[in-house]
Parts: sequence; structure tokens; C-alpha cells
Amino acid sequence: MEIRKLNSEEIAQLHENHMQIDFPASELKPLSVILDSCEKGFYRVEGFFHNDSLIAYACLAAVPGEPEHPVLLDYLAVVRGHRDEGWGSRVLEVLQQAYPHGILIECEAVQTAQDPEDRANRERRIRFYTKNGAVLQPFDVTLFSVRFSILQLGGKNHPNTRENMLNLYRVILGEDRMREHMTVHISK
Repeated sequence: MEIRKLNSEEIAQLHENHMQIDFPASELKPLSVILDSCEKGFYRVEGFFHNDSLIAYACLAAVPGEPEHPVLLDYLAVVRGHRDEGWGSRVLEVLQQAYPHGILIECEAVQTAQDPEDRANRERRIRFYTKNGAVLQPFDVTLFSVRFSILQLGGKNHPNTRENMLNLYRVILGEDRMREHMTVHISK
């Protein structure tokens, strides 16, 4: 599998042909926000290819100028036609090699699920990440009224996951928006 940073044109095609289908509209950033974030240097979109065909993609946020800081996995999806073939786990392996200082992951929290089907989907997502080595953290984050469980994949030399996550949110949102739209919940 080959990993490649996508350019603006490829990101636009990905957004139109895959992301708008793979993610609910309420969860998907507008293309303009993704491209602006890439241009500002704290966001990148990676394509995963097998035999020159796109198999999966991941969008990641990072603190600019701090390559030893963990990254935030913002979106991850295997493209239609290649799901349930083990590609998601392989993509996570490749990401761990590409980002050895750790990957922080947000998953919608199980305790705020709207119904049994929603709860099962959230539990399935968290199981996928934990099955692949991610560790559920002792805190959750509410961001723009959505509660997320936080997981960390790799990055054993960065034990302060909560502070790393807050640093990423400062970069992505800015201090004022972060204070206004984010709450951290410590587990007991």
C-alpha cells in the first residue's frame, strides 16, 4: 500500500465523490475549510493506494512546526467497494509508521447515543480502534455540542494525551472558539 499526500484538486474530488457520501453532512467540514486548513499548514489529506487505486483516505491535523507532537485523525474511511476487506486496519498500521509520535482519535461517545442502533455504531467504531491498538483515554471532550471519547494510538513517549489534544484544538479552533465551544470531561 502506498500513502500519498493529496493536492487541492485531488482533495476536491475526494470531498465530492467520497466524503459527502461517507460522512453525514452535519459531521463533514466544507471543502473550503479543509483546503484553507491545508494551506495554513496544520491539516493534510492522505490517500492510500493499492495498484494505483484509491483504497482509503485520512484527514489529519497537526501542530505546525512540532513534528514530535501527536496528530489528530479527523476523518478516516475506506472507499466503497473495499470495505470489510481489512484495509482499515492496514491503513492504521501505515499511519502509525508515518506518525510515530502518536495519533489522537475522536469517536462519538457511547453515553450520548440517541438510540440502540446509534449506540451499537459508536461501540463498533471504538472497538475497531481498540482492536487495532488504540487506548481509550480517561477523559471525553464536548465540542460544538457533540461529546467525543478520545483514544490514542501509538506515541508511547507522549503520555500527556489530554494536553496534546488541547494543543491541537488551540491550533484548529483558536483559543477563543475553543473556550466557547469545548468542554473536557474527566472520567472517574
